[in-house]
Amino acid sequence: MDPTRLVPRVSFIVPVFNEERTIEMVIARTAALPVTKEIIVVDDCSDDGTQEALRRAGDSIVNVRLPVNSGRGSAIRAGIGLARGEVVALIDADLEVAPELSLSLVETVAAGQADFVVGSRFLSGAAHDMTFAQRQGNRVLTGLANLLLGSQLTDIESGTVAIRRDLLQELPLRSRRWDLSIEMAVRLARRRARIVELPIAYAPRSRVAGKKLAWSDFFGALYFILKYRILPA
Repeated sequence: MDPTRLVPRVSFIVPVFNEERTIEMVIARTAALPVTKEIIVVDDCSDDGTQEALRRAGDSIVNVRLPVNSGRGSAIRAGIGLARGEVVALIDADLEVAPELSLSLVETVAAGQADFVVGSRFLSGAAHDMTFAQRQGNRVLTGLANLLLGSQLTDIESGTVAIRRDLLQELPLRSRRWDLSIEMAVRLARRRARIVELPIAYAPRSRVAGKKLAWSDFFGALYFILKYRILPA
């Protein structure tokens, strides 16, 4: 399948916070993807050299900097407001998931086979590379969401997704932190959107290397799954 014939434009949204070591590589690899694209990088008020790296990218990206550190979800929501592509794909700046893996997700949405595509680390077996706590926490959240929504997801915490822009911009998203991906999945499942999961590889990094996800995010996500189950879709 040739995505250049299917998708007039893809909006790649890259939320970033203190990723000076990886962000230039992420931008370069995303820019090399064989689709017509825009790359929207939203800097969540980094205090390292991230902004200098983004300036070096010049006009190849849309560079947005939030005035205060507000969370991954806030950064993505800012990017959604600027997106103009028919398909929107989220790419994290830490290279735990290679930017190239988003292509199969984008192609599936562009081909009309799904409204929302999630890259699943469990379907590929890559979840074994997570810590035991991360793996079990994800399973608890995913299982609860499936129970409440009647869905059949395997990796609700995955931040590697692609979605139709028109559908995405209809969602009243509110999350400010890591639970935005969960909110998207919950709201779309409640709307009976066509959700597909595809296997993706995953190369996790340690907290020493910059991992930012914490136990507080698990409990926040648990709360939001219950909360969004009863809110309007």
